[in-house]
Amino acid sequence: MRCGAGSQAVAKGLPRNWVPQVDGVSGQCFFLNTRTGNLHRHHPHVREVLLYAARARPAAEAQLAEQLQQLWQYGARVADAFQRKQEQVTHQLRAARAEAWT
Repeated sequence: MRCGAGSQAVAKGLPRNWVPQVDGVSGQCFFLNTRTGNLHRHHPHVREVLLYAARARPAAEAQLAEQLQQLWQYGARVADAFQRKQEQVTHQLRAARAEAWT
Protein backbone atom coordinates (compact mmCIF):
# COMPACT_ATOMS: atom_id res chain seq x y z
CA MET A 1 0.00 0.00 0.00
CA ARG A 2 1.23 3.49 -0.83
CA CYS A 3 1.26 6.23 1.77
CA GLY A 4 -2.04 8.08 1.66
CA ALA A 5 -3.42 6.05 -1.25
CA GLY A 6 -6.89 7.29 -2.06
CA SER A 7 -6.48 10.51 -0.12
CA GLN A 8 -7.56 13.76 -1.75
CA ALA A 9 -4.55 15.45 -0.17
CA VAL A 10 -2.28 13.09 -2.09
CA ALA A 11 -4.05 13.96 -5.32
CA LYS A 12 -2.77 17.50 -4.79
CA GLY A 13 0.77 16.11 -4.63
CA LEU A 14 3.50 16.63 -2.10
CA PRO A 15 5.14 20.02 -1.68
CA ARG A 16 8.79 20.39 -2.60
CA ASN A 17 11.21 18.57 -0.24
CA TRP A 18 8.53 16.23 1.12
CA VAL A 19 8.70 12.45 0.60
CA PRO A 20 6.44 9.67 1.86
CA GLN A 21 7.95 7.09 4.21
CA VAL A 22 6.55 3.78 5.44
CA ASP A 23 7.52 2.46 8.85
CA GLY A 24 8.84 -1.05 8.19
CA VAL A 25 7.58 -2.38 11.52
CA SER A 26 4.14 -0.82 11.89
CA GLY A 27 3.42 -0.16 8.21
CA GLN A 28 2.26 3.35 9.10
CA CYS A 29 2.82 6.15 6.63
CA PHE A 30 4.79 9.24 7.51
CA PHE A 31 5.90 12.25 5.53
CA LEU A 32 9.45 13.52 5.75
CA ASN A 33 10.62 17.00 4.91
CA THR A 34 14.10 16.34 3.55
CA ARG A 35 15.12 19.98 3.99
CA THR A 36 14.15 20.36 7.67
CA GLY A 37 14.14 16.74 8.80
CA ASN A 38 10.61 17.12 10.16
CA LEU A 39 8.60 13.91 10.15
CA HIS A 40 4.82 14.07 10.27
CA ARG A 41 2.05 11.53 10.41
CA HIS A 42 -0.25 13.57 8.15
CA HIS A 43 0.26 14.56 4.52
CA PRO A 44 1.56 18.17 4.52
CA HIS A 45 -1.64 19.48 2.89
CA VAL A 46 -3.76 17.70 5.48
CA ARG A 47 -1.56 19.23 8.18
CA GLU A 48 -2.34 22.69 6.78
CA VAL A 49 -6.06 21.97 7.04
CA LEU A 50 -5.70 20.59 10.57
CA LEU A 51 -3.70 23.65 11.65
CA TYR A 52 -6.29 25.97 10.12
CA ALA A 53 -9.10 24.03 11.81
CA ALA A 54 -7.33 24.20 15.18
CA ARG A 55 -6.92 27.98 14.84
CA ALA A 56 -10.49 28.51 13.59
CA ARG A 57 -12.20 26.23 16.13
CA PRO A 58 -12.35 28.65 19.11
CA ALA A 59 -14.00 31.36 17.00
CA ALA A 60 -16.41 28.84 15.48
CA GLU A 61 -17.32 27.50 18.93
CA ALA A 62 -17.89 31.05 20.22
CA GLN A 63 -20.11 31.83 17.22
CA LEU A 64 -22.07 28.61 17.77
CA ALA A 65 -22.49 29.41 21.47
CA GLU A 66 -23.82 32.86 20.56
CA GLN A 67 -26.26 31.37 18.03
CA LEU A 68 -27.45 28.80 20.57
CA GLN A 69 -27.96 31.58 23.13
CA GLN A 70 -30.01 33.55 20.60
CA LEU A 71 -32.02 30.44 19.77
CA TRP A 72 -32.69 29.80 23.46
CA GLN A 73 -33.82 33.42 23.91
CA TYR A 74 -36.09 33.12 20.88
CA GLY A 75 -37.59 29.93 22.29
CA ALA A 76 -38.22 31.67 25.62
CA ARG A 77 -39.98 34.55 23.81
CA VAL A 78 -42.13 32.10 21.84
CA ALA A 79 -43.05 30.25 25.05
CA ASP A 80 -43.98 33.55 26.74
CA ALA A 81 -46.09 34.64 23.74
CA PHE A 82 -47.82 31.24 23.72
CA GLN A 83 -48.57 31.55 27.44
CA ARG A 84 -50.00 35.04 26.99
CA LYS A 85 -52.15 33.91 24.05
CA GLN A 86 -53.37 30.89 25.97
CA GLU A 87 -54.36 33.14 28.90
CA GLN A 88 -56.11 35.55 26.51
CA VAL A 89 -58.10 32.75 24.86
CA THR A 90 -59.00 31.25 28.23
CA HIS A 91 -60.26 34.66 29.41
CA GLN A 92 -62.31 35.10 26.20
CA LEU A 93 -63.84 31.63 26.58
CA ARG A 94 -64.80 32.29 30.18
CA ALA A 95 -66.35 35.63 29.19
CA ALA A 96 -68.29 33.98 26.37
CA ARG A 97 -69.57 31.24 28.69
CA ALA A 98 -70.60 33.78 31.32
CA GLU A 99 -72.42 35.81 28.69
CA ALA A 100 -74.18 32.72 27.36
CA TRP A 101 -75.55 31.94 30.82
CA THR A 102 -76.96 35.37 31.39
